[in-house]
Amino acid sequence: MRRSLRGRLLLGMIGGMAALLAMSNALVYVVQREAMNRRFNQGLEQGVHAMIPLVSNDERGVRFDRDARTHLAAFRRGRTSDVFQVWLDDGTTVARSEALNEQGLPHSTEAFQDVRILKVQLPRGEEGRMAEVQVLVKGAGPPMWRPPTRMVHLAVARSTDELEAGLRFLAWLLLGTSAGVVGMSSLVGMVIVGRGLAPLKPLATRIAAIGKDSLKTHLAGDAVPMEMLPVVHQLNEMLERLEEAFERERCFTADAAHEFRTPLAGMRSIGEVALQRVRESGEYEKALRDMLRIARSMQQSAEALLMLARLDAGQVMPRKRTVALRPLIESVWEQFAEAAKRKRLVATNELPAEVTCEADPELLQLVLTNLAANAVEYTNDGGRIHIEGRRLDETTELAMGNTGCALGPDEVRHLFDRFWRGDGSRTGTGEHVGLGLSLVQRAVALTGGRVSATVESPDVFRIHIVLPRGSPET
Repeated sequence: MRRSLRGRLLLGMIGGMAALLAMSNALVYVVQREAMNRRFNQGLEQGVHAMIPLVSNDERGVRFDRDARTHLAAFRRGRTSDVFQVWLDDGTTVARSEALNEQGLPHSTEAFQDVRILKVQLPRGEEGRMAEVQVLVKGAGPPMWRPPTRMVHLAVARSTDELEAGLRFLAWLLLGTSAGVVGMSSLVGMVIVGRGLAPLKPLATRIAAIGKDSLKTHLAGDAVPMEMLPVVHQLNEMLERLEEAFERERCFTADAAHEFRTPLAGMRSIGEVALQRVRESGEYEKALRDMLRIARSMQQSAEALLMLARLDAGQVMPRKRTVALRPLIESVWEQFAEAAKRKRLVATNELPAEVTCEADPELLQLVLTNLAANAVEYTNDGGRIHIEGRRLDETTELAMGNTGCALGPDEVRHLFDRFWRGDGSRTGTGEHVGLGLSLVQRAVALTGGRVSATVESPDVFRIHIVLPRGSPET
């Protein structure tokens, strides 16, 4: 189930606060409980130690001073919260509180040291605790009548009802305080989160108002919280990319219509002229050849567009392997050797035989075919085409240059745009439709490389390709 950002913030804030309160209150309760138990036990220990001076041992036996006992506020008649009992090590009771029944406090004759605290049940069925101590009481009187030293047990017991009631009150107090704090924090959190998320609503309204005809609209970040500024900047950059994509689509549609309209008009003109009157078979053959040449050019353009569409859509998955560049370039050049010979071009290949790269052989052949076709097409008659390359630590560099270039720096920036041609600056036949270098750029990028173009003085055009380095061939 999808939850809102407001709900997540509130849930996280309230849940975190409740967890912190629970841990802090648990710590407070444990500390207070230990302190109250310690004070309760200390009171019992003080009471039992106060009884030790009241025990005596003379010729009449072990006695407990009842007159002195009356000065102990905790053991006054009618007070049943504190009770006491004194007994000998043989179990004989010496004295006990009037509030105790015949059974008295639970007692044993086993030996122990210091004061021990035991849980007991008082005469009225109340739960309580008892502090017990053992003391040796020496006999008093003349030596001939002096009784032997006796082990005496003294115990003081007190009900724990008040202690438990105090602990329950503390627990409910902490629980109620926590509930109140969480409730008030929820209300305050709703207000704070609401105000904090308030700028998102007008931002969403502005985003919703942007259409395909208003992509140039930029979102203002003045009233947006600092945390949302990266989102606003990314949205503005995305709008710019969308505007560029729509502009490319519009240009692509117009350029494609223009590029296909011209050859179609040429084919129509050739056909209409040929059919105006009856002609010799040779004239019809020439017309058909001209129409076939234009049809082939249109087919090449359509295939180039289809390949670009497949590359853009990610439908072409490269199958990379180590490729030797020099044999591949020589194989590609064979199909252009005759055209280069007709233009008296001088082609030199200085690519070392050991230079390899990591690429898809079919895509790399497509790249080299388009580069060779452009070089033969646009190099001046009697000009030069030069190919060179080298292996670096992690990459392989390939460069192909040709003379006869009359492009300026501003024109070089558009070389990889689709349907852009520099025929006005070059001496070519005009059969290219400006898709070759676009194909080269996309194919090189798909193989993990990059491509760039430069114009070097005085008239040399050069394409630079950087590809991943392959393993040397054995």
